Amino acid sequence: MAKLAVRASGGQISTRGKYVESHSTDENKVLTAPIDPVRFEDFAQFNILYDGLRYGTGLTWEKQNNTLDRVLQARRDAFREVKVSRADLLEYFPMPVEPVPLAISVGELSLPEEDFDPSAHAEISPWWTVLQAIAWVTTRSPAYVERVGQLEAHNNREIAQFICSSSVFVYVSRNACTCSAKSLDSTSRWESCTCFRDAGRLILEQIRQGHLRPIQMIGGVSRTMAFHEFAGVGQRPSGADWHDLKPAPIFSSAEFIAAIPSSQRPDLGNAGISVEAFELPSEEMILKQMLELKQAGLSRDAAAKRIREIHGFEQVGNEHARRVVAGHFTRGRPPKNRARN
Repeated sequence: MAKLAVRASGGQISTRGKYVESHSTDENKVLTAPIDPVRFEDFAQFNILYDGLRYGTGLTWEKQNNTLDRVLQARRDAFREVKVSRADLLEYFPMPVEPVPLAISVGELSLPEEDFDPSAHAEISPWWTVLQAIAWVTTRSPAYVERVGQLEAHNNREIAQFICSSSVFVYVSRNACTCSAKSLDSTSRWESCTCFRDAGRLILEQIRQGHLRPIQMIGGVSRTMAFHEFAGVGQRPSGADWHDLKPAPIFSSAEFIAAIPSSQRPDLGNAGISVEAFELPSEEMILKQMLELKQAGLSRDAAAKRIREIHGFEQVGNEHARRVVAGHFTRGRPPKNRARN
């Protein structure tokens, strides 16, 4: 990362990305623009969660709890969805003459072997993580699902979780691809495979229909998550947006297998899952719908709850709806029209 930042700050490697002023900025509303080389003097810390750059140097997860690191982490602006010119990159970092075997290691990180028997018998644990759930949808292999669970348990640091996710992404593309990329060479198929993302969308659809009820553990107490809490999830091909959910949801394996049985493995690339089903409607559409509910006699808070029951608005959260209509509702319930004599 340091070598890349030096080249980019000197203008030798061109980059582009989306500049956001805070963590809560909706990156979908920010335009991609070239990144000024001088910005790499300050923003040279790689953030794996957003494929982005933060203030500081090095890697986001390699932080010590000292005063300087706490100050750097307090800065909220950043670049997201950063892209690097491939031509520039290969010019200054050319491919070696002899290919280098791909190897990923972070501390004692271990990755699942691809030569294990996916049809082998495995004891199914009562609860699955998100990554195990996606592994089930894509492979329908209890052995692989439990192998993923062991992998996550062994590598419990946050960055290790992202690498675990990447390893599953690659495994699925090589060994269980059913999307349009399945005709490509298995070693490079991951670049086009959408099975991981589509599996997540299938899970979201089951949550929306009420067949799956994921829970979060907060302070030792479980709570069932509502569908609108998954707003924005299911967009990134890598599935990294599932990691935005804190605390991470877990699923009952028995409920999951009942909703998505092993005998009904779909062609994820043609599963009939609408992308629009997981995208938030525009604020103009939300405002229009909220005002219609107001005309029907609902208060602001009642309308914010009711809007999620309307098709196409299932992912609109209460706070989001209230923010959109700020200034358009009076406090309390609108007065009923009284007939005049």
